[in-house]
Amino acid sequence: MKKLLFILISLLIGVGFALISLELFLRLNQKFGYNYSFSRFRNEKETALRECNFGYIRPSSLLNYEIIPNCHDPNLPTPSNSYGLIGKEYKLKKDKNTFRILLLGDSIAWQDWSRQFLEESLNSNSLLDTKYKFEIWNSGCPSYDVRRYYLYLKDRGLNYKPDMVAIYLFMNDFYLNINVYYKNQAGIIEYYFPITEISKRYNVSPFLMKHSYLYRFVILRLNSFLLAKKKPKVIYQMEEDGRYYLQMIKDICERNKIPLFIVIFPYLKPIDEYRDCQVSEYRTICKVTKDLKINYLNLYEHLPTKDLYALRENKEDEIHPSREGHRIIANIIYDYLSDKFFSIN
Repeated sequence: MKKLLFILISLLIGVGFALISLELFLRLNQKFGYNYSFSRFRNEKETALRECNFGYIRPSSLLNYEIIPNCHDPNLPTPSNSYGLIGKEYKLKKDKNTFRILLLGDSIAWQDWSRQFLEESLNSNSLLDTKYKFEIWNSGCPSYDVRRYYLYLKDRGLNYKPDMVAIYLFMNDFYLNINVYYKNQAGIIEYYFPITEISKRYNVSPFLMKHSYLYRFVILRLNSFLLAKKKPKVIYQMEEDGRYYLQMIKDICERNKIPLFIVIFPYLKPIDEYRDCQVSEYRTICKVTKDLKINYLNLYEHLPTKDLYALRENKEDEIHPSREGHRIIANIIYDYLSDKFFSIN
């Protein structure tokens, strides 16, 4: 027994010594073993996130960053509730005949006006089936993407027992932001690591990515290996990633018998004024959503082209609708929901 214990302790000491030696070696030889641009992921290349310098954001191991619960920061459109969601808080246990909609989105949903107007319309319009009391739980957060929508739904959103999932999908939501965020005295600092492929299979530890050169080396090499195994690309990476995570969201909703619908938010200008990359984003999002047979509402098809500029929050912002713009959009969404999901008396 003592001999076996000695062997086990010796093995553990040997493994520990090997790991420490590798960690020290990689710290001294940071470029060792990498086949692509080292400057893209070295942790010394830091940038402060503009939106994360506000007091309502904190780092998150699941989502990289998230809204702080019960926060009244003046930069928030409205205070967050105890779940870290924007807007009114409802008790977790649903009352009888409550119909709960979980809203996933980025800064467009985060503005919260559309949610407010839509919830008011659903609860006040006598044409709808009046047995329901509607609640919209708004998880919108600036610069989130389709991968975070999936992670949020899987790890948190299902706990809210939604009766429907809605996604406010903007044109750049298929571009994934897998960056890692940490808090220091200067605020929130962003580190860029190219780990798109391995993140589809494993939740990478932000703590170890920052502090362990060995862990980072293994993760980045595995990601490189997975990329090398892929067949030659026949579609854009944006389309591949968007299709992957939207399919995952759809699968979750189908397994839990939760209706899913998507609202596609366009750039607030005529499509003939889109840049080439913006046209590609628009066509890709429409194509993927249609291919996956998800119920979707393309706002560009319902908003008069001549009025798109008038819907902007300010004349330079081609992304975010104004309060009145959100009121108009909420009415369009209301009509869509009335027609597709809720019976009319």
